[in-house]
Amino acid sequence: MTNFIYPVFYYLNNPAISLFAFSFNENVISKSTSLALLGYAFYILGNSNYKKNVRLKYNEIKISDHIVWIVFFLSLVNFIIFFSLGGL
Repeated sequence: MTNFIYPVFYYLNNPAISLFAFSFNENVISKSTSLALLGYAFYILGNSNYKKNVRLKYNEIKISDHIVWIVFFLSLVNFIIFFSLGGL
């Protein structure tokens, strides 16, 4: 539905809405919409053909609490530095 809102509803009445006010090639609207529909159709096809009974066996990985606290502390310090510099 979101792929068809602009070409069907907005382009006819108000083509300069939101970010579409900036210049872009208007000749590719129908091609882009059809390409998005094709991509969505293949996504649904791949998603529906996925065999749900295939299960991967993996080894359980255990991480010590000490390492988790170190990573948490380093992340907190990095966030404080990032915030104090104004997000630069």
